Amino acid sequence: MSELLSKRSFIPIVLFVLSDLILAISSGLIAYNLRFGNNNPDDYYQMIMLVFGLLSVISFGINGVHDIWRGTAWYQRIWKLFLSWAMAFAMLFAVLVAFKISDSYSRIWLSFWMGTHLALILLVRGLFSVSIRHYRMTEEHAKSVLIIGHGRSYKKTIKQFTKPNEDGFLIKDQIEFESLEQTLVDLKQRIYEGQHFDGYWICLPLKYSAAVRNIVHELRHETGNIRFMPGIRDLPLINHQVTPIGGIYSLGISISPMDDFNRFVKRLEDIVLSSIILVLISPVCLMVAAAIKLTSPGPVLFKQYRHGRNKKKIKIYKFRSMKVHNETNGKVTQATKGDSRVN
Repeated sequence: MSELLSKRSFIPIVLFVLSDLILAISSGLIAYNLRFGNNNPDDYYQMIMLVFGLLSVISFGINGVHDIWRGTAWYQRIWKLFLSWAMAFAMLFAVLVAFKISDSYSRIWLSFWMGTHLALILLVRGLFSVSIRHYRMTEEHAKSVLIIGHGRSYKKTIKQFTKPNEDGFLIKDQIEFESLEQTLVDLKQRIYEGQHFDGYWICLPLKYSAAVRNIVHELRHETGNIRFMPGIRDLPLINHQVTPIGGIYSLGISISPMDDFNRFVKRLEDIVLSSIILVLISPVCLMVAAAIKLTSPGPVLFKQYRHGRNKKKIKIYKFRSMKVHNETNGKVTQATKGDSRVN
């Protein structure tokens, strides 16, 4: 369980999508039993239940119901669910009207279905929210944070997030800003030691904007999310994504858009499109491989390690364009103009 949530596996998203389908269909069956007194709907009713299940998955995905809800107020969660529910049924009614089949279904059944589905999604999501809140209250399941700053907002944030909390963030280290030079030295030291954090929070007043830019630049190779917390209440006026975390407003300076449902769709798109493209260009790839093998001794492919998500090392493969040579201590020397190693 811990690994699934901490690594942001696709499995929770798949389970959410399946739960959307199951809730849509099961609520339709419950409403059918309430209206007609049996659990054997004919093909027309079964078909429209399946269609609504697919529409609910689309609606919930569009409205970000499957996104991470850390730090989101309960009324915002309910509003997202209600909006997604209303959109799904609006799309269903549009389908019924467009295909002129609305008279084939009982109005009472549709009314029961709407109420039953809303009650079920609120109940299931509510139980899930309570469970995940208790899960995040444990230290080993919280997102690790390095906080940089000074002043009242900085101290308040440290006090609030140094113990396990329902928002799921835990400050593991802190750098108090006294001067930009010393702060950068401390930050470089932590990066050099290989310390990695899920998030980097910068709690400095807006007048330190130049220092913030330098700190963000120093963190450019880190994969954790970077948030700016100036500690003011009018942040929605600033042109950045504003996220409340435990009642404290934060500016999303460098936030990955590839979370949850978007990440699932992106991964699916990558696999499908890359597979199609690989098949289409395979004749060209074979010719390139043959040309490399015939004109230069050594392997066709060049392998190199890069850092992926959460600093995890991944191996990449490229067609070799340089002569085979040895690097000292695993160091990779970048090619330059007129490099003798380039074939």
